[in-house]
Parts: sequence; structure tokens; C-alpha cells
Amino acid sequence: MRELIVKRVGQALLCIVLLVQLSGCGGSSTRVYEDNLTGEPGQVLVVTEAPIKGSAFADSISWLLGEEYPYIPQVEPSFNTIFLPVKNFTGAFKSFRNILVIDYKADSLECDLYSAQDVWAEGQAVAYVIGPDQEAVWHHMRENRLGLERVFAQAERRRLIAGYRQARDAELSGLLHRRFGVALDIPKTMVMRVDTTDFTWVSLETKDISQGVLCYRYANRGGLRSVDTFVAHRDNFTRRYIPGPNPGTYMQVAKVLPAELSLLRFGEDTLVRVRGLWDVHGHAMGGAFLAYARLNPARDSVVVTDGYIYAPRFNKRDYVRQLEAILLSRVAE
Repeated sequence: MRELIVKRVGQALLCIVLLVQLSGCGGSSTRVYEDNLTGEPGQVLVVTEAPIKGSAFADSISWLLGEEYPYIPQVEPSFNTIFLPVKNFTGAFKSFRNILVIDYKADSLECDLYSAQDVWAEGQAVAYVIGPDQEAVWHHMRENRLGLERVFAQAERRRLIAGYRQARDAELSGLLHRRFGVALDIPKTMVMRVDTTDFTWVSLETKDISQGVLCYRYANRGGLRSVDTFVAHRDNFTRRYIPGPNPGTYMQVAKVLPAELSLLRFGEDTLVRVRGLWDVHGHAMGGAFLAYARLNPARDSVVVTDGYIYAPRFNKRDYVRQLEAILLSRVAE
């Protein structure tokens, strides 16, 4: 599959500098028109009155924001933390992409958590936690963990969506809209691999990664919320259209960890999200995938937008977040 997936890269490589920067240090960095922001994707700058780096409190915050990112084939935190005392919060630090400000006010009767955007730089997300003392602040952060994570996760997605919208391939995006009724901003870095009536595959290929988007549909038999039904249909399509490197090998949903299905609401849109791992039948390779399923307007077909990443030399979290941004390009608009 490596030989088949990672080829025909010429056109994609011409566009990579517009959208994706790959580091050579065992990780990846995506800069989608973010010249005004400092920090790397997934980093949170924690600003406190007194230095706390190396303290138990700092370790607790790193644990809180560093919950294991779901359904990637290696352990990675949801966010990486950097700690800075407020006296050093100057210059380039003020344009950091994600900032958590912890402020102690002795006269506070209770803790408060709120967020703001574009405080010191466009595209920035800032969360404030205010309370009388460290113990109270920590207790409040733990109680509001999901909301705190959501501030930064949504900000990362907004930035990526905005960047992909600028780098949108109108032809590929239009084809998917006409054929499947989905509105995605497919970036110009991706090119067509397979195109049939019910299945389309586009991808970015380099010598190091394969990052692809699949769109497919199947008849609605009442199984929209069944993970087993989803896996069966996905495997049916990938077995036919995404072959492995040797005869008889093909992409499939990995059985080492059961895929997870969740029901999500985006404004007026209801989507079924499936996270999981994929591998290749008969060959040792694999990665992560993320998919969203919904019914078509006639409610007689299930339409799926699906993204996968193959990046054996790199961390996967940021690549999956990129796929999430593409798949949710225009949801709830």
C-alpha cells in the first residue's frame, strides 16, 4: 500500500509550502496562514503570577490539559503546556496561539472561568481562571475540564478551517458537493485518487505521509448509529478501492481497538462521528481515521465523509485535527 498510496506526488508537493510544514524532528507543524501567531499547534501557554514550572501544580495542569488524545496509534497529549510567570509575559509571548491565564484575587468569593478571542493577536484563544487561591483554582479547573479543553480545541479547529478555506480546491470541493451533497473545503494539496459514483478518494502524498479524505454513501437500512454497520460498509469500500502493496492486501478498520461512535450536534446538523484505527489486511502498516456520517435529505442513504492519516515517522494528533477541520469545513453554516 505504501508504494501505491505514496506516489504521484509531484502536483501535491508544489502546493505543500502553501499549507503544510513538516518538521524533521519526529513531529509535524501546520501553519495555515498564521504568521501573526506564535507557538505550535496544540501548545498552551500557562501564565501565572508566580513561577510554577516544575511544581506539583504545574504537573497537575499538564495532566489536566494533557489527557491522551483519542484513537491514534501512539500516546500523545491533547495539549502540550508551557509555563511562564506574568512578569515575562511580553513581546512574542502575547501573540501565543493558546493562553491560559491564572489569576488570584483574595477577595473572590468563588472561582470563575471565561474565555476570549483575539485579545493580543488575531486567531488567538485566551482562557482565564480567577479564584482566591491555588487550591480553589485547581478544584474549579478540574470541575470544568471539558469546557477548558473545548476553548482551545475549538480555536485550533477554527484556525485550520480558515486556512483550508483560503487554500480550497474549488474543482474537487465542487465535485464532492454535487455528488454527495457535502460541503467540504478540500485543500489544493490534495489530488484525486479514485472517483466512482458512490466513492471518492482524494489525498496528499509525500515521501513521509499519506493524508486522505474519502466520501462514500450506502443505502440507509436503519443502521446509522450502529458502529458495526459503519465498519462493514467502510471495509467494503476500502477493500475495493484502497489496495495494499501486495496482491490481496487492502485497507480495513483495525480490530485491535473497537471503533468509537458518538452522536454530535452542530447547530441544526446532527452527525454521527466514528473514531478508530485502520490497518492493512496482510501487511504491517496502519494509522488513525475519523469519519462523520449523516443521512441525505431524502433519508434513504447514509453519506460519510472520512479522513485517514499514515505518518509512521511523526506524531498523529495534529494530522487528525487537520482532518477534523476539513471534514467539518462548513458544518452548521
